[in-house]
Amino acid sequence: MKCKNGKTAAASAGPEYDARFAALTWDDLENFAGTRSVKRGKGYVSRVSGICVDGKGAVIASAQGREEYATKVWFGDDGKLHSDCSCPVGFACKHAVALTLKVIDEVKAGRKPVMVAADDERLEEFLSADDDFDEDSDEDEEGKSGTRGVSVRAPRQKQDPVLAYLLGLKPDAAKDLLVEIAAQFDEVRTELRRRIELAKSDVDTLADKAKKAIRDVTATACRIYVWGDRDRSIYPDYGEAQQFLERLLELKAYDKLIALADYLTKRAVAQMEMSENGEGEIGYEADTCMEVIAKAVMRSSMSDVDKILWFHNLHDKDEYCFYEDIKGTWGAPKSCATSAWVEVADVLSKELSSQGDVGNGISIHGRHLSSEIEEALRFAGRRAEVLDFKKRAVAKTGDYGTLVQDLIEGGDLKEAKEWCFLGIKEQGDYGKRELRSRLIEIAEREKNPIDACSYAADAFFDSPWRDSYEKLMVAARKADVYEQVHKGALDFLEKGVLPWETKKSRWPLPKLLKPSRDRNTEFPRIDILIDVALMEDRLEDAIKWYASKSKPTTNYHSYLYRGTEGDQGWAVAEKVAARFPDDAISIWLRLIAANRGKTGNCYYEQIAQALVNMRPVMKRAGRLDEWKALIVEIRTTDKGKRNLMKILDGIERGPQPPMPIIADR
Repeated sequence: MKCKNGKTAAASAGPEYDARFAALTWDDLENFAGTRSVKRGKGYVSRVSGICVDGKGAVIASAQGREEYATKVWFGDDGKLHSDCSCPVGFACKHAVALTLKVIDEVKAGRKPVMVAADDERLEEFLSADDDFDEDSDEDEEGKSGTRGVSVRAPRQKQDPVLAYLLGLKPDAAKDLLVEIAAQFDEVRTELRRRIELAKSDVDTLADKAKKAIRDVTATACRIYVWGDRDRSIYPDYGEAQQFLERLLELKAYDKLIALADYLTKRAVAQMEMSENGEGEIGYEADTCMEVIAKAVMRSSMSDVDKILWFHNLHDKDEYCFYEDIKGTWGAPKSCATSAWVEVADVLSKELSSQGDVGNGISIHGRHLSSEIEEALRFAGRRAEVLDFKKRAVAKTGDYGTLVQDLIEGGDLKEAKEWCFLGIKEQGDYGKRELRSRLIEIAEREKNPIDACSYAADAFFDSPWRDSYEKLMVAARKADVYEQVHKGALDFLEKGVLPWETKKSRWPLPKLLKPSRDRNTEFPRIDILIDVALMEDRLEDAIKWYASKSKPTTNYHSYLYRGTEGDQGWAVAEKVAARFPDDAISIWLRLIAANRGKTGNCYYEQIAQALVNMRPVMKRAGRLDEWKALIVEIRTTDKGKRNLMKILDGIERGPQPPMPIIADR
């Protein structure tokens, strides 16, 4: 099915894509189609072709899946994205996601669509508004449960003309046609051979075929180019392996299937590690195969305990989260007997007990094991034991934060505070930051603003950053001690002296904890002083502190600086330009000078960004001639840098409209 770009399409004057496509975010797409379809859709962008639009703003295209599907996406009266597709899913599918991403690419590239032809065959593929929905269906071809709050379309009943033709053939004529097609097309012969193999009942042969199919599909590195050169994309397709696995399941060869689990995981991990990208595609394909094996486990003669532990071991070894969609120990085995869960809880508890204490660290494995023990206790009907178990397990997991959270939610603030203090004493820096935040939450729940401010102060002096400073100032206002706390915090950032240790200290807060800051830290903390000065609109202080820095940094994309990445001069100049234009210009000139001696597009982009930022400011200041002279000087000195010259050409043409992008791309 191809778009017919004939007279009908050309007759429509200047069709446009709906502008709302440019504003879509990844969250919008996940709300529309679900996380799994979005993950799959990213790998299908290159399979979208023949894009057209109709007179109502809907976009129509062909998407190549197991066959070629007609797909349509549009914005409804409710302002939300809608879709229709001739695939078995019908709507909100991976093909619709792929088409949406393709449209965003088209918009970004400034390309215009063509109008769909009135006789385009794809228009016949879409359901009419009066077609029925199957309100009870809760799964589609990808195994997704109906969690998006929308019903799933019933299977299409439309008559396929090719199928109608084949069904109308007499048996002998149909056989002759099949023989003729098989003789002409290798793909048909290959498919028929696979069907012959799948029709066999020799489980040993089928298991070997399944293993070979897994080996073959994982032998090639996966490369997915969603936004760039899609002709070079290589997609993994575990479909053949899945067919053999499903045949083994049909023959009840459960032991053969279970024996393939480790091999499948080992090969999928090896493929992922040699691939440039496409981890999501590999994970999805491996997951669909492992789902078949998981069904074999549940139908096998294994005891309930062994079934649960098999799923536990599967997830325990799944460091790349391939099998996150398999419900595992906490999904399918829920049907296991309560007595089995009791035994599993005891087995896993012994495994956790055999581990050493974490001391001042954390144990990722221990935390994972602890969460599974909690679930086992709940399924075993021993919910009352969960909290006591977590208290005993904390020495093995280092997970004070979750324990404290449970105590807070249970209303036991006193004990929660005690565990916070113990955790801060035992934990490393990461755990301490989390527990200090919990102490602030406890004090706020107790309606004690002074203690809340004290804990916020402890967090700031222990780990001085813009975020901890901002939280301290918020708490200080609530406790009505802002002036003293604000001065003490700024003095500390400048001189490194704790405010309660000064001779004439007027520190208004009780000292509840002792900061464990690194005494080798150099003061003043210029980066933080610049951050907070900009935040508080103390622009002269920001200019002063930035001027005290030795020289600008030139790391890649530093012009995107937003508080933690790159040189702060970009943020300072942007903020002060209106009130202190000369200082802003000086900073931009300094950044240009820092990048002039380097070769590479990343440095040319920063020179260009500074020039673009300077132009309107220098024009308002009557210094545009200086800006033009600077361009000439750069052209003369750096004329051998061809890419830089091209960038300067674009700058001199003037500002261009911003290109629409999808958020977080």
